[in-house]
Amino acid sequence: MVKHFFKKLSKKQGNIIIIAASALLVVFLILHLLLPGIAKQVINSKITKVERERKVDIDMGQLKIAHFSIFGTFDIRIKDINIQDKNAQDPFFQTNQLHAKVQVWKGFHRALIIKDLESDRINITAIKRDGYCNYNFLKGQKNEKKAETNYQQMVTKLIGKLDDFCPNNMKIGKIDAITNLDSMQICYVFSKLKIQNGKGSGNVTIQPKGERTEKWDLHCTINNKKKEYEGSMVRQGNDTVLGSLPFLHSFEKMDVRLHEACGKFTVLKSDKKHTHCNLSGSLRHLQCQHHYLADIPVRIDSLGADLQLNFEKKSIAIDSSSTLQLNRAKLHPYALFSNNKHKHIIFKINEKDCKAEPLFASMPEDLFQVIPNMKLSGNMDFNCLLDCDFGCLDSLKFDFNLINKNRSLCITEGLGEITRFNDQFEYTFYDQGEPVRSLWIGPNNPFFCSAQEIPELLKQAILASEDGAFFVHNGFCKSAMQQALIDDIKAGKMRRGGSTITMQLVKNLFLSRKKVLTRKFEEMLLVWMIEDQHLISKERLFEIYVNIIEWAPGVIGIGEASEFYFHKRPSELTMPECIYLASLIRAPKHYASTLNPDGSVTDVKRNELVFVADRMVVREFMTEAQRANFDSNVKTVI
Repeated sequence: MVKHFFKKLSKKQGNIIIIAASALLVVFLILHLLLPGIAKQVINSKITKVERERKVDIDMGQLKIAHFSIFGTFDIRIKDINIQDKNAQDPFFQTNQLHAKVQVWKGFHRALIIKDLESDRINITAIKRDGYCNYNFLKGQKNEKKAETNYQQMVTKLIGKLDDFCPNNMKIGKIDAITNLDSMQICYVFSKLKIQNGKGSGNVTIQPKGERTEKWDLHCTINNKKKEYEGSMVRQGNDTVLGSLPFLHSFEKMDVRLHEACGKFTVLKSDKKHTHCNLSGSLRHLQCQHHYLADIPVRIDSLGADLQLNFEKKSIAIDSSSTLQLNRAKLHPYALFSNNKHKHIIFKINEKDCKAEPLFASMPEDLFQVIPNMKLSGNMDFNCLLDCDFGCLDSLKFDFNLINKNRSLCITEGLGEITRFNDQFEYTFYDQGEPVRSLWIGPNNPFFCSAQEIPELLKQAILASEDGAFFVHNGFCKSAMQQALIDDIKAGKMRRGGSTITMQLVKNLFLSRKKVLTRKFEEMLLVWMIEDQHLISKERLFEIYVNIIEWAPGVIGIGEASEFYFHKRPSELTMPECIYLASLIRAPKHYASTLNPDGSVTDVKRNELVFVADRMVVREFMTEAQRANFDSNVKTVI
């Protein structure tokens, strides 16, 4: 057929075809001869650029190109690679030989994309101590001009790096990685690392200096075409065997132990303005300890997340279709972080018809003190909102709301944990976290003051000073909590708590004095249960409050305070004396600074009493006539 085709051609046409074929053959021959040189030039230029920009030396004993194609894919073999920061004495990366399949151009752009990777042994040493660091080159130059933050561009660049540097095939015999960070030395030995057609496996042995060795199995799946990346690590042994992650202790002062961790990252959609991703992961048989969380190790059977992330130029959002899971409990959060002129954070949860039983049963016993001893049934709505614009902190919005759906929620077990305070009980007073003394809150205490004995003016003065809406709110004063958050953020530290009388009581009666985040969360749940289920009346709550709070060092309760300051029973106190005692609640240990040597109150304190009296008039706790007769010249017996 080919012979028949050439017979039909004229001599001129045949010559043209022969010349074209010869030219094409010459081009292929030239490319065959030049491509290795071009590839070496691309690789060397990339290395030179990195060395210049990162201030690092990359030494290679020999670079050899074994096989290649005209489409830009090359098999390269490199001997004796050494990577070292120019300002460091210790090498960061070393290997005797490296075999890789790389692509040196992508479309019309020069690139260096790793397709396959193979090596017998690699050594990595990371050192940071006493101002010395041998991997500063990884961070780039400090004097680089900081570009305008673009979150969508950042995640797109990260995805591109995953695509370029996650090989579909890899085989590495052993990687010895030693980290010596702030005098904490850890040795990681990765062995039998293998990826074949995107599916990988291997194991790692972790040995902190002076501690036991732990072995983990590693697995991963890489699909660069679909942009899916998945990985897991499992501690060798049964489910009860936990492994530690010592590098977290070095950076975050956190002790973390677990049996299994897995995660998956998928790019769902990406264009010039938006990148939509899914990030999911889970931890099984987790045990962690951090001073913000709890002062003892906290055990959690299962912790997971499935987050729908949307990246734009100036914002990162977590869609409300996302899920957070703690044991059997599931919540669907929405979050937005934007950084236009000012940083702006929005976080909210809006759960409808949420079953109470799995939610409360899933709370770890090590994190909470009272809730794990209780069982609930029924449904509830749960709403939480934090909206904070750091450019205008006074506009901050905060809300926390639990709704007993159709009044179906009830406590089926552990009710006595709360209702026991309706009767006489023994209370232990703590100071600076240490028990000081115990006293009865009831008739067994000669200084106990019942609700009927509390003077109305004293009650109103305390409410005006501490919690004006106590008898009408549901345990929370959202405006006070919101203002406390604003003040704390402005100050950069915790200064105010925005606590109501009920919240202060729950903290003192039920919970430890340790300042951890979970204690505040349990406090809010207990306050809601007490108020929603009417487990303790408002009158009893106030009665307990005035009998357990401190009025001076070692002076507990209003009965002791009346005797200490005025040698009176509470029922005998005058209006100015009531207001003076109410003004001491927030700083009882500094009572001496409010008094002159003869026992009378100072001028500064008298002005404060006048301010409280004016506030009582505004809140209608005091009449105008009573205010007209008010005399701030209080005299104590001290």
